Amino acid sequence: MSLSLVSLLPKKFYYQIRRSRLLEIDAHLDTKRLKCQESMIVLFFINFRGGIAVVWLGQKNGEYVAMKQFPKQGSEHIAQLLDSVEDKKDLWLIYELCKGRSLNECLFEVKGEFYKVKDFIIRMCEALSLFSRLGIVHADLKPDNILIDYDEQNKQLRSLKIIDFGSAFMLSADGKMLKDQREFAMSTPEYLPPEIQQYLSRRFTSQNNYTIEDFQECAFVFDIWSLGSILLEILSGFPIWLSLKSRVKGLDGRHIINYGIFGVQGRDNSKILQKQHQTLSNGMPTLKKVLKKGFDAGGNILIDNSEFMDVMGQMLDWNPNTRISPNDVLKHKFLQQALQQVQQLQ
Repeated sequence: MSLSLVSLLPKKFYYQIRRSRLLEIDAHLDTKRLKCQESMIVLFFINFRGGIAVVWLGQKNGEYVAMKQFPKQGSEHIAQLLDSVEDKKDLWLIYELCKGRSLNECLFEVKGEFYKVKDFIIRMCEALSLFSRLGIVHADLKPDNILIDYDEQNKQLRSLKIIDFGSAFMLSADGKMLKDQREFAMSTPEYLPPEIQQYLSRRFTSQNNYTIEDFQECAFVFDIWSLGSILLEILSGFPIWLSLKSRVKGLDGRHIINYGIFGVQGRDNSKILQKQHQTLSNGMPTLKKVLKKGFDAGGNILIDNSEFMDVMGQMLDWNPNTRISPNDVLKHKFLQQALQQVQQLQ
């Protein structure tokens, strides 16, 4: 594990410790001002609006410093937070310049060839595996938040970057209920799993009101569903359980009901949940039937590939406790040969 020195932490910002306790840190990091009894090395998760970083508080040459840390594998698929600048009004986050286009702009390019899809899944799961090890949930994975730089000449992905961590949070063991996690309220509902749809539609039962602690050891369950939804969108061209009805505030201040692709605000989570259940209630046979009936599957080489449908189906497992992990996805038969090729290129 390598540590690289970065600037001292900004003055009077709040950082959430892994154990979900808040700590106010002064820019000088004077031990007298640390309002916490912790060892000299403490893991912090910085959750700014629109940014994420994982840092260690430690010592270097007798001074207390902040050190950025990411394990090598997986971190190359995350837009890196390079610096932050505070003025009187705003906090400016400085990220690396990422090349390429959003996945939303090149869905049809990705689905045309097996290798592109496999490469995409491998890189995504390497990043999700990293998130899982750190106990981080991105909570808003969607095509718009994935940047792809594709080499047209050599027909391969140069890079993949996950961006926008504004909804991200860390799982904790303090017994908070899932309904207490407000971060999902800012997430895009078409890519959220059914247990979160149940929360957002305010339909709780003793069976579905999980606690955060239930997922402490498997932070991937939310984001791996989102990846499955993205793969489903690669197959169909758009989210197949897009809520067609939404309540939208007009320019005159009145609320109206919009339908179809114009219904983009205030999605109806209960309708999305209903569509998810209808599509996935009987597993892959029902899903394939829906895809072939409702969409033009001609030329789509993925829909009849049993290995691809199997791994996507395990991502979209209705039960979060049995959803496939990113590590197990990387071991899946569908990816084995491609995994070796991708690792050689990276």
